[in-house]
Amino acid sequence: MFLCVGPEDSGKTLLLRQLKNLTKPPIKAGQVQEPMPLSTAHTTGVDLITLTPKDLYPIFIRELGGCMFPIWKNYYRGVTKVIYVVNANNLTQVGGATLLLM
Repeated sequence: MFLCVGPEDSGKTLLLRQLKNLTKPPIKAGQVQEPMPLSTAHTTGVDLITLTPKDLYPIFIRELGGCMFPIWKNYYRGVTKVIYVVNANNLTQVGGATLLLM
């Protein structure tokens, strides 16, 4: 199990959406690929995403909303990897993200 966390508006949902898009089976001839939506709503709870890369085992990623940082520690059990997302274009967020990570 992976855990995806980071401050609000850091791009966690968009990153996971893109990863899911990259692990989809290729489209067949004649099919139309729908564009990936670029807008998201704040994740206020927990989302569970399953990625299924070709020829690999499924990867389960639990995404926690940035507003849930006080209880992130409640979700650490069973986690083998952490994806920590920070919006590097937002210098204020970079400083705050360091504090959240501690």
